[in-house]
Amino acid sequence: MRIALDLLCLIPGEIGGTATYARGLCEGLSECIDDDEVFLYLNQSEQDWPLPADSRFHKIICGVSGRRRFARYCYEQLALPLQLHRDRIDVVHSLGNVSPLFTFCRSVVTISDLHFKHFAKDMSFARWAALRFFVPSSIRKCDQVITVSEFSRTEICADYPWVAPKIHVTHLASGFSPLPSPHDTKTKLGIPSPYFVAFSSTSPHKNLDKLIEVYAELRSRKVISHTLVIVGSHSSISHAEKDVIFTGYLPNAMVRTVLGSASFLVFPSLYEGFGLPLLEAMALGVPVACSTAGSLPEVAGEAALFFSPTSKAEIRGALTRIARDKNLRDSLRAKGHENLKRFSWRRTAELTYQVLQRATRHASRENFGSAA
Repeated sequence: MRIALDLLCLIPGEIGGTATYARGLCEGLSECIDDDEVFLYLNQSEQDWPLPADSRFHKIICGVSGRRRFARYCYEQLALPLQLHRDRIDVVHSLGNVSPLFTFCRSVVTISDLHFKHFAKDMSFARWAALRFFVPSSIRKCDQVITVSEFSRTEICADYPWVAPKIHVTHLASGFSPLPSPHDTKTKLGIPSPYFVAFSSTSPHKNLDKLIEVYAELRSRKVISHTLVIVGSHSSISHAEKDVIFTGYLPNAMVRTVLGSASFLVFPSLYEGFGLPLLEAMALGVPVACSTAGSLPEVAGEAALFFSPTSKAEIRGALTRIARDKNLRDSLRAKGHENLKRFSWRRTAELTYQVLQRATRHASRENFGSAA
């Protein structure tokens, strides 16, 4: 089987979760495919993407920039299908919520969540309109659909009931491993100890304004002494306090260093289709406090201190407890280690491979029926 991974959606420094998903899936596929070949279709912005050390994996650089979204959509719909046909691809798997709608091969799409429906006012009209069209069209046109959590599957099926027979859940996993020794983050980014970490993005659903407000109150009352370190890009945080450090985008190795040396992770999101940072923190032995929104309880299991993301009182209580209670942090650390056993990229890849095979078997049945 000749498998294509449509990775045109990747943008360096902007879509980290999808990049982690793509890397982990490739690593897992290298362990579970047979005589198949995997072709990664990448935009020009990702031409240095590292392949697994496996001769069955091939890199195809497409003539479009990942940063020009409209041009990329056009390329994905018009040029990519022809390229897949020339390369004799059997099945294409698009990882970024949008797939080519008309192909000569079988197709599978991963729909991580329906973020565009819940936070339409926080994105440009052009992007919202594109997703509003392409996401349901991709769900309808593709032979099989993958999502990353039971929460997302329930939500997708509620909005598009006809997808139920062909949608499958493949949980993600962490690519991080425990740090071999403590790292001096002060020499890296000037971060004082102790500190805790939160993750940002250009979308307000990360709920950082509320976290910063509660944190500033606790610092002013000297309830906690930790510095808040916010990792990732951001665009609309209304007030930055003097005890908050914004790192901006960091490469994966630096994220591992900063997160791995933190006292704990706080994840106050209003909505998540999965929540990879939870598993990444647990893999590094970092205790987790997170909201009850979206898929986060499903991913964290019993290994997190939960709070309502809309309640300042609950955020305040969770921050205070996890910052001041060492026994609680030790307990969460141990539970996180156990929780990780539910997730692996090998398992993700095996389930994905089964979905890809199901898509091609569907094609075989159709071809047989036509011949008859």
